[in-house]
Amino acid sequence: PWERTAFDNATRMVKGIKILSRILERTINDRGIDAALKAFEEGKAGGPGSYFVDENEINQLGYRLMNAGKLPEAIEVFTLNVREFPKSWNVYDSLGEAYAAHGDKALAIKNYEKSIELNPNNTNGINILKRLKEQ
Repeated sequence: PWERTAFDNATRMVKGIKILSRILERTINDRGIDAALKAFEEGKAGGPGSYFVDENEINQLGYRLMNAGKLPEAIEVFTLNVREFPKSWNVYDSLGEAYAAHGDKALAIKNYEKSIELNPNNTNGINILKRLKEQ
């Protein structure tokens, strides 16, 4: 639940741990995606004990950007999530969805295929991949 995440993040911040999804979102809004990606990397510079990256929070940010019509930014955020969590089928599924929405069929197919490779039970991804290949 969101309450647990909020509590955990507040506890982390009290300990001086940077919540990189928040830094990413705030910087995208204030200075754009390039500055946000740089801030994200700078946030990681202190080592693993100094920052926290949550796959779901990054993914949610990507979807908020998509819903706001900011597809290029969403694709960058989902790409970052793939880089941070390369064994997660869900991050490839989300990136595939963003590429499909952006009209990049080849990259959408590539990412849905990777998602299904990691999770053969991803029936939604299988169905979307089939539709993409039929187009």
